[in-house]
Amino acid sequence: MPSLLRTHGRFPYSAINARPRYAWPGGKRLAVYLGLNLEHFAFGEGHGGELAPSGRPDVLNYSWREYGNRVGAWRLLDEFEELRLPVSVLANSEIAGHCPELLAAHIARGDEVVGHGRTNAERQGDLVERDEAALIAETTSTLADAAGATRSWQLAETTGDCMIVDNFDEMREQSERHEQPLVMGIALHAYIVGQPFRLRKLRRALEHIAAHRDDVWLTTSGEIAAHARTELDRFVHGGVYVSE
Repeated sequence: MPSLLRTHGRFPYSAINARPRYAWPGGKRLAVYLGLNLEHFAFGEGHGGELAPSGRPDVLNYSWREYGNRVGAWRLLDEFEELRLPVSVLANSEIAGHCPELLAAHIARGDEVVGHGRTNAERQGDLVERDEAALIAETTSTLADAAGATRSWQLAETTGDCMIVDNFDEMREQSERHEQPLVMGIALHAYIVGQPFRLRKLRRALEHIAAHRDDVWLTTSGEIAAHARTELDRFVHGGVYVSE
């Protein structure tokens, strides 16, 4: 029966209990990655997250976001190092020029760099296809020059908050109980979770996850996509799942 509702047309409905069953590397069922957003905004123009428009220069919110690049991101880097956690860095290409030391620090530890547009002061959805293609090419080129290569392009503009520990424990149990490959992505914004009172809570969650490193696959978004693509080639034919 044809639907009366408009859809995106990218993929059909797929029930989770009918999806292919395979394992992540090492026989793990749950893959976990940290997606750290490193963003830079224009001052006084474009999309800047102004919470209370007043007609005056928005020093407050610009400074709050800049705190993430100057302080919060470095505090998070210390946590990632201590707990030996890999990170997918979702970076605006403007970061490469604004605070190259920060991007270099993540590259030096082998973190994955994921293209996240030029700046969060502009919205990709407002662009025509030609201009969006130029934006992607420019971003990829800039980050590739800084990182040596880029593995991915980050598409989502918003993410939801979650109770990390409970979410992790429940997904780990579900992945084992149903013997299915699941993915838990944790989106972090340095200017938010890099604040001291939030960093303490995040540290507890990351310590909990790190303590289960033998039970899950701690990896990057690019490695997850690459492994899933290889596995799904055995199951997908013409966009349709075919069981073995």
